[in-house]
Amino acid sequence: MLQERGIAGITMGEIAERLGMTKGTLYYYFEDKDDLLYQCHMRCLEVSLRALRDEDLPAGSGEIYGLYLDPERTGRGLGAALLAYALADLRARDFGEIAVWPFEENERALRLYERSGFRRDGARREWTQEGASAVEVRLRLAPETGVDTGFTPPRPPA
Repeated sequence: MLQERGIAGITMGEIAERLGMTKGTLYYYFEDKDDLLYQCHMRCLEVSLRALRDEDLPAGSGEIYGLYLDPERTGRGLGAALLAYALADLRARDFGEIAVWPFEENERALRLYERSGFRRDGARREWTQEGASAVEVRLRLAPETGVDTGFTPPRPPA
């Protein structure tokens, strides 16, 4: 339903019905669709944070595997909040250098990462999935780089 109509095209009532709960129960846990979407992203982000796949970076490095927003939700600070959460979580888990591989054509994402202290290191790779392809570029954030986003996530589970 979400992929077909986008977040703006569905109601909290439809979401509740699809999940087999009442609308009141859904509102008990989420203020509105933006909050629901944000919380879903936070849960997905927890799964996406992982040890680094790049063998050429120092041991103890981490990777933000992906941050994704519904295009209708861009420009509201949600991407910055997701990034702040990811960085704080990785730092709390004692990861040093942090890498991310956004698509080269995603200028908005590149600006967000670069504003947050990430720097391109020249590494590129081809991403392919189900016949689609794109070029990814690697950006790195040095361990000593502090990013003050004003966002403090909850402590990660031990």
